[in-house]
Amino acid sequence: PGATLKLKANSGRIHMIEVSGDGPTASIVERVTIEGLALDGNYRQQPQQRSGGIPRGVWVENAHRVTLKELTLRDVYCGVSFAKNSRLCDAIGITVTDWDHDAFGASGWGQNGGCTDIRFIRCKAVDTSRCVKAWEIEEGAQRVYLEDCRVENLGGTGTGFYVRHHAY
Repeated sequence: PGATLKLKANSGRIHMIEVSGDGPTASIVERVTIEGLALDGNYRQQPQQRSGGIPRGVWVENAHRVTLKELTLRDVYCGVSFAKNSRLCDAIGITVTDWDHDAFGASGWGQNGGCTDIRFIRCKAVDTSRCVKAWEIEEGAQRVYLEDCRVENLGGTGTGFYVRHHAY
């Protein structure tokens, strides 16, 4: 608790923390808790070309029963993302500030039921000068639950809660 991880300038467009297995039929990661950290993605000091992927503060994929608790993320492209084959995961007491794309996300990447039973509890997306959205819930995500979550002070195009389909 109390530790801060900061991505060094010009490190590249990478996830700061990735919790990921190989897939639902190969292997998944289970029962992981990450608690009490501050993450500084130093995003604006990273290469801004699209090569290297879309960097996130925390990326969860092919993982079950992951708990992210009492984290603070700042200066990131995306904050916390639960992706395909994520199940029974919780984000509790997380604050994301100064992000560019989305602060929080849940997506099954077009796979029906590919991301299920995701809970965001007491999470905040606040204070950013240029964002696309605070929460993004995409196709394939099911049973996504938000309780006592806040969106405040958005700049840019700034949509608070965004539910969409990419037409995969």
